[in-house]
Amino acid sequence: MKSQNIIVSVILVFVIALVAGDRLYLSRLTRRFKQLEQQRIVTSNKLATAKIIHENLNHVRELVFQNMDFKGEKDTINHQSEFYSFVTACMNDLKLKLISFSPQKPEKKGTVTTSSYDIEF
Repeated sequence: MKSQNIIVSVILVFVIALVAGDRLYLSRLTRRFKQLEQQRIVTSNKLATAKIIHENLNHVRELVFQNMDFKGEKDTINHQSEFYSFVTACMNDLKLKLISFSPQKPEKKGTVTTSSYDIEF
């Protein structure tokens, strides 16, 4: 009977030590997991920012190539249609309805030409 009590006591001490060790080990893992999760969030945000910057830089590059002015070359883009595309995209993004879009006569002052539009939305 005495040997059974000793075995039960040893098993009980072993289980308590196992639970305490597990708690200690898991608490370190929980802290490490929280650190890793914070790092994942920061990295995700940086990747999303990099993607947005990449898309914007591609758009800027396209605009630069479209608007390059070479001597003796004709204008390759129709500025009125580009502006109309921009306005309609903005109206769609803002969930507004474009009713009318009419260009006015361009005004030239020296080397600057000003184009105006009547826009109703």
